[in-house]
Amino acid sequence: MNLRKLCFGVMLCGLASVAVSAHHSNASYYDTVKTVTITGTLKKVEWRSPHVFFSVDVKDANGAVTTYGLEHASPQSLYRAGFRKDDVAIGSVVEVDIMPGLRDHTTGRMRVMRFNGKKFFEMGLDRPGLTE
Repeated sequence: MNLRKLCFGVMLCGLASVAVSAHHSNASYYDTVKTVTITGTLKKVEWRSPHVFFSVDVKDANGAVTTYGLEHASPQSLYRAGFRKDDVAIGSVVEVDIMPGLRDHTTGRMRVMRFNGKKFFEMGLDRPGLTE
């Protein structure tokens, strides 16, 4: 009986690890080798698990506005790296380096965000966190 429980537990752990691995694969959604820089006005921040999402309004040469939906790390990861909810205000001009979406160019995974003379680096880069 205990061997059956052990085998069942090992199987569940294996399935859980596959689900977690699949969830965190940026290559499934974003072009991980390409970086695009956008500049716009911060429209909204959704500070929620499992990821923080930023909406940025970007004007093109003709004045038409496109809203980009940008994903970042978890709220806990941003907090540990020194980023707080009130570090950048709605309406601020931001410049963001992103991994562009594979299927939708108006989506992306944030690499670096610059605002008010500061830079915030994505986790996993050489210098993660908020710098002046």
